[in-house]
Amino acid sequence: GAVARPRQGRVRAAPARGAAERGGGAAAAGGRRRRRRRAAEAVVSAAPVYPVFLRLEGAPVVVVGGGPVAASKLDGLLAAGAQVTIVSPTLDRGCRRPDVTWVARGFVASDLDGARFVVAAAPPEVNRAVAAAAAARNLFVTEADDRASATAYLGGVVRKGDVTIAISTGGAAP
Repeated sequence: GAVARPRQGRVRAAPARGAAERGGGAAAAGGRRRRRRRAAEAVVSAAPVYPVFLRLEGAPVVVVGGGPVAASKLDGLLAAGAQVTIVSPTLDRGCRRPDVTWVARGFVASDLDGARFVVAAAPPEVNRAVAAAAAARNLFVTEADDRASATAYLGGVVRKGDVTIAISTGGAAP
């Protein structure tokens, strides 16, 4: 039988609300209206994605970059039981944890050997090298600043008991 495929389409922002609904003066309302109008005119086109939840317990995960973006990924990775290694010449305080291994140098492609999942959270030129090395090893990589190079996106997550809901914008910042 035929397989239904989602159509790629245009995503448009919701119409702007009136100033009275938002509060604020006329000048502020005019600026908000202009920003919303520009957002409504922007067209977002993305390839369809396949939503999936990963079991990372005991799995080696490499995070490239040691700044605040890398730190923001650690709680979720560690809660999933991943064995996290950070590769970065420097390490922010938020990344310094006893259950994380730190390789104190710049990224080299062989850092991904044996990894199951990769997080690129370094400057753009490093992230591009990480994405290329991950592709050569058939690894999924999430990238903080370049959704075109990323092969996985991290969504917003809500957990209530045994129920987990993840929401994706297809890599676009919400």
